[in-house]
Parts: sequence; C-alpha cells; structure tokens
Amino acid sequence: MHPSIVLTIGSAIMLLGIAIASFAETWPMYVFAAAVIYPFGIAYVYYTPILCGWEWFPNNKGLISGLILGGFGFGAFFFGFISTALTNPDDI
Repeated sequence: MHPSIVLTIGSAIMLLGIAIASFAETWPMYVFAAAVIYPFGIAYVYYTPILCGWEWFPNNKGLISGLILGGFGFGAFFFGFISTALTNPDDI
C-alpha cells in the first residue's frame, strides 16, 4: 500500500479516537478511545516513516530508526508546551 494512503488511514483513526474521547460521556468509553483507538492510529502513522527510511538507507537502519524515534519524541516534547500555552495560557 502506498505510504500516503497508510498515513491518511492512520490520521483518520487518530482523529476518530480524539473525537470519540471528546464526546465520551462515560469513563470506560473515554479510556477506550484515548488508550486504544488513538494509539492504534499513532502506530500506523509512526511505522510508515521508518519503513520508508529503511528503503532509502538500507545500510543505516539503526541510524534512521534512531533519528525518527528522536524526532517523534522531540515533537511530543515541544508540542506539549505549545498546546499547553494555547489551551491553558494562565496555568489554571
């Protein structure tokens, strides 16, 4: 399957998980959406760049995996601060 199709499916699954979690009226439904559906979409979106990187650099699979993992972690680190500043600027 083409990587853009896989990324689109993964993004749609992530969006579905966020939407279900935001409209959930019970705790089990929220946990199911936030802890099962959303991470399943992340797995789709996360694995695709690794496979593409391995195809482009077959002799440096460890380096490519580390760079992608580092980018994923740093993105979560920086965007955590940005999203907190946007949604809760007064730290209430």
